[in-house]
Parts: sequence; structure tokens; C-alpha cells
Amino acid sequence: MNIRLKMLFKALRKLSSDELELVTQIYFEDKTEVECAEKYGISQQFINKKKKRILDKLHKLLKSYQF
Repeated sequence: MNIRLKMLFKALRKLSSDELELVTQIYFEDKTEVECAEKYGISQQFINKKKKRILDKLHKLLKSYQF
């Protein structure tokens, strides 16, 4: 398996279950922010902010894995 892919899986395992669920729905199940917002009964803007925080967290984790 590619080293970058391994690092991504390692970083994804560091996410909370809520964070991982949102990432999975948006990036692997092709759900829109609006669909996720409707599912959870919150605004699309809140989903967008949460997604950005999760992506920032993943970015920092991935940078920390650099050699």
C-alpha cells in the first residue's frame, strides 16, 4: 500500500466518530453539505464550518507524519 494512503488512514483513525461520519458522507458517499445538514437538523453553514475544521485537523495530522 502507498505510504501516503497509509498516512491518510492513520490520520482518519484519529478523528472522532462524528468527524469520521461526516467525512465519509461528504467524500466517500457523495452527500452534499445540505443533505448532511438536513440529516442532522442543523444548518449547511454549520456543516461547512465543521468540515473545514476536520480538514484542518487532518492536514495538521498528515504534516506531523512527514519524515
